[in-house]
Amino acid sequence: MMAVAAKDADKFRCWKDFSGKPVFYTNAGFMNWLNWQCIYKALGYDFKHVQIDLKSNADAMQSGSIVGSATYTTAGRSLASYWKETEIRMDVRVVNPCPDEVEKLKAAGLAVVDIDPKGAFSKDVGPKTLKGVPILFGYNVGTNISEEVVYKMLTAFYKNRDSLAKTEPGFAPMAKDFVGMQAQGINANPDIPVHPGLAKFLKEHKAWNNKWKIASK
Repeated sequence: MMAVAAKDADKFRCWKDFSGKPVFYTNAGFMNWLNWQCIYKALGYDFKHVQIDLKSNADAMQSGSIVGSATYTTAGRSLASYWKETEIRMDVRVVNPCPDEVEKLKAAGLAVVDIDPKGAFSKDVGPKTLKGVPILFGYNVGTNISEEVVYKMLTAFYKNRDSLAKTEPGFAPMAKDFVGMQAQGINANPDIPVHPGLAKFLKEHKAWNNKWKIASK
């Protein structure tokens, strides 16, 4: 997600408004920074990163040394610690991608998900629903683990997805669309072959894409 100082919110309508402008895209070289590079590559925008100390995030936005700062959550709920401090010190607004940008991102194989701002931020940040491009972490197994074992694991997780989310809120996105999340993970890395157990599971749920490759030993 992308956030700006509330006083500057009327200057930004879409993510294209940040192209070529100084933005802190989280710490350089780490996964969220790399994710934003993928986003900008898909959109054809100019990625101009300004590295700052995390503690100076609010100061940098208020002074104008950066026009925006990328923000993120864990599973749509837990806000990064330096961002918790930022929203205490200042009012911010989140700028969503415009509809055409969402379409371009999806066409590039990137997922775009809805995030409830009340689950992440303690104050109003503008849109009733926030849009973000998630980093899909996976529990990856090799083909040395049999098709049947992986299939049984996935089936067990699927059947217990709601109880998992009640136990740990971080599982909520998985519970909301368990099958779709598996497909999103594959689409984000379409050149990596899919484990036969996952392929069997997705075929059973009519979510298999014949363009995907199934791994072999």
